[in-house]
Amino acid sequence: MYIISLPGDPGIGRSLAEKFDAEYSEAFSKIFPDGETYIRLDKRPASEDEVFLIQSMYPDQDRRFFELLEALDILRQHKNINILLTYMAYARQDKIFLEGEPISARIVVESLLKDNVRNIFVVEPHSNMILSYNKIRIIDGISIFSDIIKREIETEKIIIISPDQGGVERARRLATKLGVDMISFIKYRDRHTGEIRIEMPADLHKISGMNTVIVDDILSTGGTIAESAEILRRYKAEKVIVVCTHCLFVSNALDKVRSSGVDKIYCASTVKKKINDPLIYYLDISGYIKDVLSREL
Repeated sequence: MYIISLPGDPGIGRSLAEKFDAEYSEAFSKIFPDGETYIRLDKRPASEDEVFLIQSMYPDQDRRFFELLEALDILRQHKNINILLTYMAYARQDKIFLEGEPISARIVVESLLKDNVRNIFVVEPHSNMILSYNKIRIIDGISIFSDIIKREIETEKIIIISPDQGGVERARRLATKLGVDMISFIKYRDRHTGEIRIEMPADLHKISGMNTVIVDDILSTGGTIAESAEILRRYKAEKVIVVCTHCLFVSNALDKVRSSGVDKIYCASTVKKKINDPLIYYLDISGYIKDVLSREL
């Protein structure tokens, strides 16, 4: 096995190489004065090697995407390439919501499906639409939090919260792993303005005195998490915990979430951008990914 870290890799490539005892190298990258992207692979794998390209597509999504395309072009003669996306950008636009829109998730996936690409592993993608492509392999980025939740929170007093109906399957995975109940909010987003409205479920009274765990795949601006947390506080939740795979923390997202009354945020180590703050705990998922790849290959 030969593992190559592209510039967006949050450190998982090196860790995987150590765990697999695999050869490892990092791509050299730079930005030209006019803003164009350049990468170079000074060390390249042998033709018989199983190659893994490791990339996270945040921050600088467009640049990270093009670096992947450049790396695939460098390795176009190589027959055994696997891609590991610790975070896949553009997955939220997975269908046409308003007339005249593209399907961005499709653009990303189909651009990477070269003949010599065997598998594309994606950690907790936002959209299940990409499962329609037979080379896509999903890595569960939610259930991995069950052990730390069990260690730090009294399981008998936990209720899992899905902030919208689209995330119910995701939240149910963690609820099943913990053996606890789940409640789902109903979220409405105005496709023109982006304004969010949350409808509260009838059984929300159950959360009084309970430790609530909001489960989501992406924490971006923090609006959905903050509004959900404020509702849970109004209904007398004892604690409000956030479990989120990809914590992007755009703009003032952390301040927004903090002021909403969240007690702790658990994130996976899927993006390079990390914030040193006592409210946030980053979970190293390289060992878990190693186990998944060992089973899949």
